[in-house]
Amino acid sequence: MIKIILVVILSAVFSASGQMCFKAASNKTKPLQMNSIAGYLNYIGNVAKYPWIWLGLGSMGVSLVIWLIAVSQANLSLVYPIGSLYYIFVLALSHFFL
Repeated sequence: MIKIILVVILSAVFSASGQMCFKAASNKTKPLQMNSIAGYLNYIGNVAKYPWIWLGLGSMGVSLVIWLIAVSQANLSLVYPIGSLYYIFVLALSHFFL
């Protein structure tokens, strides 16, 4: 039981840090031009240049794998409430790092 709780918390930490990476990258880009498809594609191209995006994707990927391990070992009625710690981690990380 303790192992599952720690695994879910670890997943939430990786997910929250991935979101911080996405925000760090988006803060460095030009504003999104929402008037055409070309504007969206240009924005995606600009964002893809930043290593923070790739670090965030990697962190979210690790979070996904850890989450799958957790839900395969325990009931969702246990895992989901613990996983909601993600929101607290995002709040804390954004306060200190953004």
